[in-house]
Amino acid sequence: MNDPFLQAHEAFPLFYWMSLPLSPISIRDQMVRGKMIIDRAFENEILVEGQDKGILVVGAGACGVTAAMTAAARNVPTVLIDRGSSAFHLQNGALTRYLDPTQYDWPLDHWQEGNFPWGALPAMPLPYQADIAGNVAAFWNISLNNFLSKHKHGSKLTILWKTEIKNFTLNPSNASVMVKLSQAGGSSYHRDEFGLVIWAAGHGTETCVVESNSKKVVYRGRPFWSIDYLTRPQCGLSVVPEVIIAGGGDGGLQDFLRAITKCESAKEIYKACKIPSEIERVVQSAEDRAHRCYIWGNPENKRHDHAVHLMLQADHSAAVQKALKSKQVRAGLKHLFPNTPDNVRLVYRCSHFENFYGLNRFLVLLIASYLEQVYSMNNILVPNASITDVSSKDGHSCASTMIGGCDGRPHSVELSSYPDCRKGIGGPLRKLDANLIVIRYGIDSANLKLSTRVRSAITRPRHSLPYHVPP
Repeated sequence: MNDPFLQAHEAFPLFYWMSLPLSPISIRDQMVRGKMIIDRAFENEILVEGQDKGILVVGAGACGVTAAMTAAARNVPTVLIDRGSSAFHLQNGALTRYLDPTQYDWPLDHWQEGNFPWGALPAMPLPYQADIAGNVAAFWNISLNNFLSKHKHGSKLTILWKTEIKNFTLNPSNASVMVKLSQAGGSSYHRDEFGLVIWAAGHGTETCVVESNSKKVVYRGRPFWSIDYLTRPQCGLSVVPEVIIAGGGDGGLQDFLRAITKCESAKEIYKACKIPSEIERVVQSAEDRAHRCYIWGNPENKRHDHAVHLMLQADHSAAVQKALKSKQVRAGLKHLFPNTPDNVRLVYRCSHFENFYGLNRFLVLLIASYLEQVYSMNNILVPNASITDVSSKDGHSCASTMIGGCDGRPHSVELSSYPDCRKGIGGPLRKLDANLIVIRYGIDSANLKLSTRVRSAITRPRHSLPYHVPP
C-alpha cells in the first residue's frame, strides 16, 4: 500500500486515524478526510463494492458521518458508533456560533464562496453552507436521515448510539480487526469483526475552566459550542461589560472579534474594512511561508512552532500598519466602530497568537491597532500572560454556579506571566477586573486512554490538505 493519504492516516494495519493531533482539523477538513479515506480505500482495493465484511466508523461528527455515508453508498456494510445519542451533537445546539466552510481560506480566490463544495466540484454526502452552526447541523441530520430511508444502499448503514470501543485486536492473517464494543455506560459488551476501522471520534475535553494550583476548578466558562451573547449590545449584560477572553488560538481570536465588533463572522468584518489587494498578497505570502515551515515542525519541540508564530505575527503586524495608512481601510473601520466599543481584552500566552487562520490573526491585530490609535484603548491585547485564578468580588461561588451564571457579576482575575510558550508559566503578574470571562485554552485529550494508544502510532500528524476532494 503506497497511497500517501492512507499512509498518513494509518495508525495500524486496517485502522485509520482522523482526529487530533492531526492538523488541519476544521469541519471542512474533517469532511475531506472522511471522504478521501474511503475513496482511497476503494482505489487500493482495501474495500470492494458489495463486500460482506463490514467496516466500523467511530464518531458521528462531520468526518465520521461523511466516511460512513460514503462507504455505505458503495454497498459496504457500515457500522457507525458514537458515545452520544445523536449525530453532530456539538453543533446541534450551537445557536450563536457561525460556521463558514471557506472564509478561513482567505485571501485565496474562493474564500468568499461560503459553500462546500463550491462551483462544479464533486458533491459531498453532507451539504455545508455558511450559517449558524445549529442550522448547518439540522441540514446534516436531514441528509443523514434521507440517506438511511431513501438511498438504495441506506440499509447498509447501521448506527449504534451510546456505544464506544473498549479495546481492539489486529488480525492481519484474516485482514480484520476484532473490536470490543461497550453500550449504555459499559454494562454490556460484545465483540465484532471488521475489515476496516476509522477513528473519527471527538478530540477530547475542551479547556474552558480555570484551575487552582491544586487542580481545583475555580471558574467555569461557557464552552465553545454553547450559546453565548457576545454579539449582543454590551455582550448581553445588564451592566457595563468588562470582558476578558483568554487564549491565543482560533477560538479565543474568534470570540474576541465577535465581542468587540458584534459581527457574526470574520467575513462580515473583513468586508467592512475594504483591505487593498496588495495587502492581501503580502499576507498570503506570509501565510504560505509559515505553513511550509509548520508542517515540518516537530509537535513535541515548541522551539519550531514558536519561531514560525513569531515570524507570522511580525509579518501580519507589518501588513496591518500598511493597511492603516489607507483611507478606505480607516473609513471602513470607522463604520465598524463609530463609537468606543465594549471593553474587551484578549489575554494570551507568549508574545504571539497560536492560531493558523490568517483572517482571524490579521483582523485582531488590525482592530487592536486601530482602536489604540483612535480611542486610546491601549490594553486590548495582553500578551505573555495566563489566567491562574478567578475570585468573586460579591461573594458568589464561581465554581458551583451553573455555566453562565457568573456573567455580569464582578470578578478579580489573577494573571501570571507566560513570557515564552517554550518554557511555560511564570510568577504572578497582575490582577484585572472582569464581569464576563471566556476561557479558550484548547483541547485536553489526556483522559482518552484508548485514543492515546492509537495517536502514538501517528508519526506525521501535520498535513497540507486539499481544499476540496479531488475529482
